[in-house]
Amino acid sequence: MIDFRKRVFSMLGSNKGLKKVDIVKHFAQEGSTRSTVYNITKRYEIGLPVEHRPGARRPTYFDRKNLK
Repeated sequence: MIDFRKRVFSMLGSNKGLKKVDIVKHFAQEGSTRSTVYNITKRYEIGLPVEHRPGARRPTYFDRKNLK
């Protein structure tokens, strides 16, 4: 997924004249969902890095019954 984000980021950075719609259409032809590409473009516009922060995900479920 990080490789895909890097590709979208590089396309956004190198093609300032393209609209978001054109970039979304390009990656949709490759089989990506529109919402994924729009979320990545939003990360780019906000200025977030390509990689997620460590520990930013939901914690794992801890079940005491299965622990022995």
